[in-house]
Amino acid sequence: MSFISRNCLFILVFLGFSFFLMSKHANADLVLASFSGGSFGATNVNQTNSFNIVVGPQDVFISQLGFFDHNADGLLASHEVGVWNSSGTLVTSAIVPSGTSAQLVGQWRMVEIASIRLKSAETYLIGAQVFGDRYVFNGENGVYDDAVGPVSPGGSLTNGSGLNFPTNPTGGRFNANATISAVPEPSSFVLLVATSCVVFGKRRRR
Repeated sequence: MSFISRNCLFILVFLGFSFFLMSKHANADLVLASFSGGSFGATNVNQTNSFNIVVGPQDVFISQLGFFDHNADGLLASHEVGVWNSSGTLVTSAIVPSGTSAQLVGQWRMVEIASIRLKSAETYLIGAQVFGDRYVFNGENGVYDDAVGPVSPGGSLTNGSGLNFPTNPTGGRFNANATISAVPEPSSFVLLVATSCVVFGKRRRR
C-alpha cells in the first residue's frame, strides 16, 4: 500500500469516527415539544400508551427516552418506555426511574440510551407502561419536531402489565417521549474524504 493510500485510509477512519460522533451528539430535540388539553388518569391503570409518528425525508437518531412528569416534581414509579416500528417490533427501550434523578426536559423525565436510527418515511410508536403515575389521555395540538410528524391514529393503547405493543387506536397519549437529532448526509462525508485525499496527495508530490 502506498504512503498516500495509507494516509487516505487514516483520514477515512478518522473522519468516519468524527461522522459517528456528529451523528450521536448533534443537537437533540424532543420528538414532542408540547401539547395542550387532555385528561389525567389514575395511578393504578395497567396500560401501555403511545403516540404515533412518521419520520420525514431524512433518517434520524433517537438518543433519549422519557416519561411525562405531571407536576415536574418527580415520578412516583419507574416506567419502561419503548419505540416500536409499524410491524410491532420493539427497536429500543429503557427504564425511567422513579423520583427526580432523570433529567427533566420540558415535562418529561429523560434517560440516555444507545443511539438508534429511525428510517425516513417509516412509522413508529413511542410508548410507555403508565402504572404508578398519573397519565395523559386525549391530549391535543401536539407540537412535533420538524424532522417528524403525527400520523393517524394519533395514539394507541394496550391493557395489561409490562411494556406491550399498543394496538388499539385512541387519542393523544403523550406519556412517553424521545429526543432525536438528524443524521448527517452521507454524501457530505464522502465528499470530505475525497477532497482531503486529493489535497494531501498534491502536497506529497511537491
